[in-house]
Amino acid sequence: MTDKKDRLLIVESDSAVSANISEFLDNFGYSSDVVCDTDQIADKMQSKQYELVLMDQHYLSDKKFPVFHAIRSFDHTVDIVIMFNDPTVEILLELSRSGVTKFIIKPFTSKEINDTVAKGIHCTKRNREYEIFSDNKDEIVSLPKKTNKDVCSTNESTKV
Repeated sequence: MTDKKDRLLIVESDSAVSANISEFLDNFGYSSDVVCDTDQIADKMQSKQYELVLMDQHYLSDKKFPVFHAIRSFDHTVDIVIMFNDPTVEILLELSRSGVTKFIIKPFTSKEINDTVAKGIHCTKRNREYEIFSDNKDEIVSLPKKTNKDVCSTNESTKV
């Protein structure tokens, strides 16, 4: 369970799937908002700060990933996890080049989604911490060196 309720945005067109994911996450102590329309993403991202965005592959239909870039325009530190039914290698490589490094394959268990969410939230918080350090140009800050176990910089996939 989390200490405070970390807030997640679920971008999913299937209401049954989004309800199940939201219930899983609620059981693990997270707070989630669900949107099924891309127009709602901007409203949500402007009104709240999210620790993670879980987005269905359906929203990646345009090769240039406009939804992904729209989310990044509101918050470039938030981690985005793409939920796939059956990803191709080409789409995974293109997403990786765009900065999406976390994927989860449907169907997944509640443990798998919790593990993926926990890693993503860790990365978002770390991104925000580094951003605070980089904004203070007068201070010399020693940041930890990247390790092989760095969950924020590796391409990750959870497959069931």
